[in-house]
Amino acid sequence: MGHKRVDLALCALIMNIYSTRAHVDIGCNYVNIDGHASPLNICSAYYQDYATLSYLYKCDETDAIHLYWFDGSDCSGASTHSEVVPNITEFDCSYNDSDESCAHVMQIEWYFDDDWHTPSQCPQNENYRYLEVTITDECLPMNATHFILWQCFTAGYVAELYDNALCDDAPLQLERFEFGECVDGQVQHHSCESSPPSDSPLSTTTTITTTSVITPAPETTQSTSGDGGGSNDILQCDYVNFDGIARRVHVCHAAPYNGIDFYYQFVCDADVNTDVVAPVVKAWYVNSDCIGAPIHIEYFAHLDVLDFHCSSSSSSSDIDSNVCPDSNVLQVKNYDDENCGMDEANFTISDVIIDHCFADDTGGSKLVQCTHTTTADGRPDVAGYTIQYFEDAYCSSSTLASLEQFSDIECVHNRLEFIQWCSIANPIEYLPHTQCEYIMDDDRGDGKANFIHPLGKCNALRMAGGYFSTRYECVYDEDEDDDTMNVVEETWYEGAVCDSAHVVGVYHHLANETNFNCVRHQNSSSSGGGDSENA
Repeated sequence: MGHKRVDLALCALIMNIYSTRAHVDIGCNYVNIDGHASPLNICSAYYQDYATLSYLYKCDETDAIHLYWFDGSDCSGASTHSEVVPNITEFDCSYNDSDESCAHVMQIEWYFDDDWHTPSQCPQNENYRYLEVTITDECLPMNATHFILWQCFTAGYVAELYDNALCDDAPLQLERFEFGECVDGQVQHHSCESSPPSDSPLSTTTTITTTSVITPAPETTQSTSGDGGGSNDILQCDYVNFDGIARRVHVCHAAPYNGIDFYYQFVCDADVNTDVVAPVVKAWYVNSDCIGAPIHIEYFAHLDVLDFHCSSSSSSSDIDSNVCPDSNVLQVKNYDDENCGMDEANFTISDVIIDHCFADDTGGSKLVQCTHTTTADGRPDVAGYTIQYFEDAYCSSSTLASLEQFSDIECVHNRLEFIQWCSIANPIEYLPHTQCEYIMDDDRGDGKANFIHPLGKCNALRMAGGYFSTRYECVYDEDEDDDTMNVVEETWYEGAVCDSAHVVGVYHHLANETNFNCVRHQNSSSSGGGDSENA
């Protein structure tokens, strides 16, 4: 095995890696640079403007690795330029050129911009593209402590990062790249190949980007391919993926604590992007629009963020246009009470992207989907949602490992959870076998976002440095049989105890404007009417 002409320190490092690896010999000559391994003596084409070039890696008589460039696309004739390849992690020159070529390789064709100083966004020009070959299905060292395993699939390819030389436990990090996805401003098309012949560079060479996919600060887009029920489209709206559960970016949610209103949103922030911290943060506010300077910021390590997508522009109009649409969202309200109680002073609104496959931190993937039903009068209704767990990274139905089902009102991990939105608004009915009265504001444009409030309860909150309180009550006309004439009355008080002597405002919610449940008479219920003693 050829490892001559390297300094002693690098030689010691390589030998140490080899001593811990079960399969150093992968059956072909190759060069590995930071976990990107390319076969030797395989020609790759490079097109720039109307010039056609080609290149290949090759061992010389001293077993050093050279990069040779040629005119034309087939690496024929004398090379026009050559250079010794620096910063090699490992290589193998022990095989003859006539021996078998590398068994598993991947081909990627990258499209780049014709102006490197002012690149356009994800161009695709046939006159500006290049190809490379990388080796797949082998656990190869990235450095002295970490190893990378590349795997190729029809819909995309995956890079998994490990801390052991066999890549046989759960990966520390996983990155997935889809066919046609734009990565770092370049569109790429990949294909999975086996034993590529060296005389057909354009159709058989494999490309891997020279920018490390496992570097700590990538900006990537997440695809959602798979036959397990998720969309095959590439998701281009802004999101952040935590362990297979993706959250929308730049969407403001309520999360009051002890009656004090707080709001939060995930925000793309390239300024915090470091080797340790991911460029997506969780920002906290005291206003319902999440506008202005946040009062607190939570940061996430790169290992906690499996992937994300952030708009390149920071203008408000561009940010709004890149928010994932409501039709692809599950939104829930989780109460903090660990006894499954409804505490309006302590809850969190959160949303999850549905119908898209996302990789998790085990090397598998998850898919969240809504379950719908139809009401007696033919209206669509939300029945609940499911989370499917897959063993592969693409939500392939053949690798489905387990499935969890949740109803629209359920106690999850000892906390009460209401589905407020699951691609459509959820017209929540009262809890079965109870006389629970509630009002749900379904005007998603007013910042309340389908909040569910119990009736007849005093809710204290702090505003503008003082304390106020609110109470919702059912009111109806005893002489009126039409339930649509019934209303819920929202009363605001000065102070924290709903004192009738300190009313500051009264508002009415009509049945045709919102969804509520009032108990008109004991043991009967309808939309509107009744007192609220059973709330």
